[in-house]
Amino acid sequence: MILRMKKKRKKKKQRNRNPLPAASFHESGRQDRYDHILRQGQEQLQDYYSSADALDLDQLVAEFERLKEEEPYISLNQVAERYGVTLQELYSGITASKDRTVISYYSRPEIQQAIFSFASDRKIAVVRNFQPIFQRLRNPEDILPLMLRISESHTSGRQWPSMHGTISRYAPDGQMTGCDLVTEIDYKRSWSKSFDIARPLVKFFRELGVCFLVKFSGHASPHIIIPAEAIPEGFHGPSAYRAFFSLVRSKVKQSSYLDRSFSRPSHFLRLPYSIHELTGKVSVPIRPEDYDSFSPKRARMESVEILEGWWPMPPDARERNKVLVDYTSGGKAQIAVDEELESEPVWKQTSLWEQMSEAFQKASPAEAKIAPVAGDDSYSRMIEAGQKDLEHRNELSEDENLRKALEQMVDLEHTPSIKKVARENGVDTEQLWFLWRWSLRQQAFDHYSQPHIQQAIYSCVENRKIWLAAGSENYVDLQKPEHVLPLVAYVHSNQGRRNWPGFERTKGLYDPQTHSLIGADIAIDFDFRNGSCDRVVKIMKPLLDMLQDSQVTFSVNFSGDSSLLVIIPSAAMPRRIGGRKVAFQHHQLAKSLSEALRKIIRIAKGAYLWRIEPYQHTCAPYSVNERTGLVCVPVDVEDLEDFSPEMAQPPVAEVSKSSKIPEDAPQATEAFLRKIMV
Repeated sequence: MILRMKKKRKKKKQRNRNPLPAASFHESGRQDRYDHILRQGQEQLQDYYSSADALDLDQLVAEFERLKEEEPYISLNQVAERYGVTLQELYSGITASKDRTVISYYSRPEIQQAIFSFASDRKIAVVRNFQPIFQRLRNPEDILPLMLRISESHTSGRQWPSMHGTISRYAPDGQMTGCDLVTEIDYKRSWSKSFDIARPLVKFFRELGVCFLVKFSGHASPHIIIPAEAIPEGFHGPSAYRAFFSLVRSKVKQSSYLDRSFSRPSHFLRLPYSIHELTGKVSVPIRPEDYDSFSPKRARMESVEILEGWWPMPPDARERNKVLVDYTSGGKAQIAVDEELESEPVWKQTSLWEQMSEAFQKASPAEAKIAPVAGDDSYSRMIEAGQKDLEHRNELSEDENLRKALEQMVDLEHTPSIKKVARENGVDTEQLWFLWRWSLRQQAFDHYSQPHIQQAIYSCVENRKIWLAAGSENYVDLQKPEHVLPLVAYVHSNQGRRNWPGFERTKGLYDPQTHSLIGADIAIDFDFRNGSCDRVVKIMKPLLDMLQDSQVTFSVNFSGDSSLLVIIPSAAMPRRIGGRKVAFQHHQLAKSLSEALRKIIRIAKGAYLWRIEPYQHTCAPYSVNERTGLVCVPVDVEDLEDFSPEMAQPPVAEVSKSSKIPEDAPQATEAFLRKIMV
């Protein structure tokens, strides 16, 4: 036995002495590796074509997919036993079905040519292994066999085959010749919110006349690309890239969701028309003018069509993009102010308030932020659709069979099978599904049905933009208190079933006519996700005491999730914080105030989050939080120590009496700011 083990180890050691050509980093080694993988993929493709006719399990696979819808917890073993086949046969049928889909897609010549065209001069990686496997693709027709072989060796059949290319371009000798500028919003929970965050940047580029590309990641993110071919001469190097990404941060709605990894030239980006390895959707190009109307349904493999004129870039792209260089260089005054304020620590500056006031006057006026607001027609359609859903729900609730089916589903301990219960009670599946979803959120609808809650929400969002977690035109102006319930019904019908229907409001206040920014709140978010609410209240206490001693007008809100927000309203801010420069002034003030408070009252930096940008949005007071189902409620400062999130369960019966902001509130706030900044 010992001798046999020694022999086996010796054989294993000898095998490792002859690795694949991939181990060589010389050009000849890379070519050998490419040829080796290509040859294996071609053999695999031939085996597939020769054995595809022999495997006739399509009907069984279709039946398995149907059963998965009716019985979500059914296993492969149970299906195999039910239909008298082995587990291996069933698994082979499912794998073959997936292979057919992939082969059918990647065998299209126009798809191969589109991928190859964009991948030119880029290093290639596969799936999510961000290390270059090939220096470049040689031929369009190599894509299918390479994808098949790569899929088998790197995904174990659990992921879809995909290709990524570097954002940099390389000459045959390996020298970098250029680098794309790529912006990605890394928000995985909702494609609509991810697109919404990047919408101001797309709109800005279009208005400025910038030549750029947009594509869908295949999961949830938009990719906004200025290719190396479209970057003007001289706009290169670290300083240029820093200026560009600073501009991007100022334009997107929530810069915290920006993917920072694209600042590295060696980073990889999924190639256009490549399948996303996790979702099976295609990374499809999008025309900038079609950005607002995009839907992920266009990214299904069977629906993908080549977008003509998307690539390559037009010959005058560099000339057209010189306006981008002019714009970033024109912002030097603003950038210089940033650097001046950060030149030394805040607590060492003798008169920061005076420096900031002077900077406010010198800085070039910041562009007024304009939120993409749904027009009157779109708003009316939302109200009408929500009203129809309310009426439809009332009609279905009167059906006795549907009520019985719904009661049966509620009584079941595990997640019920909608189709099974519908069949047993002789009712329509879609109608039962509609009532079932509504019943899961009945507490929220009971809350929004109260007239005093509708009036409270309307008062709290006056002159602000309301963000809806549904539809392509996400911002609306709430026109009447009685529109709250229909809008909630509209949101409920157009969002994921795990979310609660709710509103978020912007920190900024907007002119009702021009929709331009006219003011903004200061908001500090104290998060107790990793601790208790009591601990956060203790951390907040020095700040609250300081605000009360200085007679600053402020409020404390529970977010409905896991944080308490301290808010100084826009009406209580100094009068000089306003006008055309409001966005820049607000950003500078919040940034400097954060540093000052951190040093004066010793609040740990990780204990709070500053909502710096005016167009950031948080849950509106008296709205239900879309993640937790708890209500965002104001909390009296005197009752903070006794507050518990359980007190925010809907429906909330009482509304806090809103106190009028004193006329001298701006003077008190300015005195407070002078006190802590000097």
